[in-house]
Amino acid sequence: MSEIKLSDQLGAMAIIDSLYAQQIAVEEHLNLPELRSKLTQRIREYYQSAGVEINDDLIEQGVKSWFTNRLRYKAPRLTLWQRTIAYLYVTSRRWLTVIGVLVLIAALIGGYRFYTARSTLDGLKQNFAAALSQRAQLDEKAQQLAQKLPSWKAVSLTYAGKSAAAIIAQTESLLSEFNANRKTAEPLAASAGSAQITQRLNTETALNDAQYARLEQALVQINRLPALVKADRALSAVARAPDYDAYVRRTPELASLVSAAAQALSQGADNAQAQVDKAANAFEREKNRSGMIQALNRHVARLEALPLSAADRSSVNAQIDGVRALSQSPDLTQQAWNSAMSALDDTYTLIVTPLTLTVVDRVGENSGIERTYDSSGGRSWYLIAEALTAQGNAFPLTIKDSETGELKKVRIFGIRISQSEFEKLKRDKQDDGHIDNGLVGRKPANQLGFQYVRPVMEGRITTW
Repeated sequence: MSEIKLSDQLGAMAIIDSLYAQQIAVEEHLNLPELRSKLTQRIREYYQSAGVEINDDLIEQGVKSWFTNRLRYKAPRLTLWQRTIAYLYVTSRRWLTVIGVLVLIAALIGGYRFYTARSTLDGLKQNFAAALSQRAQLDEKAQQLAQKLPSWKAVSLTYAGKSAAAIIAQTESLLSEFNANRKTAEPLAASAGSAQITQRLNTETALNDAQYARLEQALVQINRLPALVKADRALSAVARAPDYDAYVRRTPELASLVSAAAQALSQGADNAQAQVDKAANAFEREKNRSGMIQALNRHVARLEALPLSAADRSSVNAQIDGVRALSQSPDLTQQAWNSAMSALDDTYTLIVTPLTLTVVDRVGENSGIERTYDSSGGRSWYLIAEALTAQGNAFPLTIKDSETGELKKVRIFGIRISQSEFEKLKRDKQDDGHIDNGLVGRKPANQLGFQYVRPVMEGRITTW
């Protein structure tokens, strides 16, 4: 075993001495009554050796007071500044939280203001760029409009030349005013602030609004020209039509309408298009009337070629005269004309077709009827007849119903007869269920009316 170093021994002994001293101090503090007793005895001996007579109670009181306060810490009295620092330290958690919240709020407000200011500035720049773009678009539209004017000036007009020239002159004036107010757009400076950009933007917006109003007025004026040209050409087509003079002789009102439309076009009146439409409609009406008259003349020629009796000719001529009068009516409608022409066709077909008028004699159909009128208490009797062609086909006839006054085209109708004739017809039907003598009358070709072989009376009905 090697030699123990003196330094190791001394180090270990120093630690042992320190621990021993701590143990003695701990034992002294833990055994407080013994410590107080030893201290009291030593103090008493000290005063006795010094020749000082001190009461034991006084010594006991002093020792007791010493042990009472010897381990109690008594803080020194602090100054105002020290107390303030201490209070702030103790309450730092609360006021630091408040300060942190305030700092955070201030940071948020500052950030929001910065963001808002930045967004506002960006928005102003975008609006300014849009205003410059709008100005460029307005300039382009004005240039396009100016390029159209020469082509409109070259249009030849018969009636609307004066008003068209006035429109073109007004448009040129507005475009000149537009060009006089044009300004070169200056870009924004990189360092421009919100106030400067706002001022520039307001200036650009006001200028664009004024330029837009001028351009809009010019477009309104120039857009009137297509309708004006169309109306002028429509009226010119009417006045230059080959049959215009013939139509005017037949209807002088047409010339007045054309004159009024021409004046309205020349003056650029608001109702010019309506006046032209009235003249054009009147012209078309006369044109259609000419076609109707030509068709009527063909029908008349066909009817006049038929060998009719004087009475039939008079009846046919009366019908023709009614159709001619209808053709001159200013309120003539196509439906009324078609009906009149259809009636002429029916008359011609009736004349040229030989017919036999017979009593209807079929199962389930009446051959005669008796009418009783509740209002008057009167009665009338009718045989039910139909007109047959040579082939035995029913021929429709236009019959005026004496009870209603209506004209109807029917194949079966009632012819009024006397009561005695009705009773005779009734007995014939009841005898064997059939009519033995059903002939009522005949109509040969080229004749308008029937020749009756039975006694018949005035009055026809179409319903029963």
